[in-house]
Amino acid sequence: MKHLRTLIIVAAALLTAIAAGASQPGANETKFTTETPDLEAIQKATYDRHSPYYYPRLMKEYMRNDTLMKLDKFRHLYFGYMFQEDYNPYRPKAFEPAAENLINRREWTRGECDSVIKYSEKALENNPFDLRHMMNLISALKTKGKR
Repeated sequence: MKHLRTLIIVAAALLTAIAAGASQPGANETKFTTETPDLEAIQKATYDRHSPYYYPRLMKEYMRNDTLMKLDKFRHLYFGYMFQEDYNPYRPKAFEPAAENLINRREWTRGECDSVIKYSEKALENNPFDLRHMMNLISALKTKGKR
């Protein structure tokens, strides 16, 4: 009984310390602000060749997996995509319907991963911000032991 009481006191102290630490923002914590995007300004900036937000330049940074890309550049890249000439949210899928059954499964064998990687990369060429195909590509690469 004595040990149980000590365990409860230690657990309560630990939970109190965790809750107190979680409620105070730390020095290293990054704060993100939510704001309504100014689509007219984004469109203008992504078309301007002299702007740091010029869309082709942002896409090159994104495709080269630039880890130093800041949030404002990601916002311009993401929202600027809809102003590009080849943007079509209703375009047909980039692969044949027979591949849909393979892509929609939760798990694949190592042999099927090659097809999933091929179809996912093809779909991402068509729509670079398709989260479903990003996740499929990541999962298939992990299964294959690649990064």
